[in-house]
Amino acid sequence: MPYYELVALASARTTRAGLVDLTTRTAAAFLDGGATLTRLATLPPAGAPTGAPAGPRRLAYRIRRNQVNHHYAYFLQFCAFASPATLAEVSRRLHNDDAVIRHLAVKRPLAAAVRPLPNPTATTSAGATESGDALDQLARDYFRDGSATLYELSDGLAYPR
Repeated sequence: MPYYELVALASARTTRAGLVDLTTRTAAAFLDGGATLTRLATLPPAGAPTGAPAGPRRLAYRIRRNQVNHHYAYFLQFCAFASPATLAEVSRRLHNDDAVIRHLAVKRPLAAAVRPLPNPTATTSAGATESGDALDQLARDYFRDGSATLYELSDGLAYPR
């Protein structure tokens, strides 16, 4: 499967619960299509110190969507190994979502891939988990402190931070 990086701009008027819901729905769309997520991240505001909580960033120019002018937006990043059909379905869902101002998916070389995130729908030692509950927990974990735990490449190898 090709490796894709998808960035979605969510309205700054979206609540924190709305961002968690958007992230959960997008991650579920990827997983339902058989994709493997490797990164979920919210990008912090420009000029913020490392480890700063994620917040809305000022856009370079005004974006008009749904008869509203947007000057600020949350940047959400999803990286995944996905089939083109899965990516098309995720793009269709994001296009129809009122919280999303704009989104863009780019095919990346495999060298840019990072270690996959744990599968939240996998069964645990305690038994099977509900897919929705596991995805909600995954989204909460990534938004707990305002920034996502990322896996990054270093010297061609993937290491957890």
